[in-house]
Amino acid sequence: MPQQQVSQPESSVSQGEYLLGPQRKEEAGRKTLVLDLDETLVHSSFKLVENADIVLPVEIENQICMIYVLVRPFVA
Repeated sequence: MPQQQVSQPESSVSQGEYLLGPQRKEEAGRKTLVLDLDETLVHSSFKLVENADIVLPVEIENQICMIYVLVRPFVA
């Protein structure tokens, strides 16, 4: 099965590049499942969250923004 190219906003992946590497020989022909876990294991927000489990400073367009992360219950 040929690899499918994943479209990314604002050309973060250049034309002809793939986010996943080539299949290993021992896995040839097998399907790959990609899961988006955003909002499944954690919830993040740019708005202040007083009881955030994690606070991450992230630079966006030369400005530091704080990301407030809540880890979902039972996530180890």
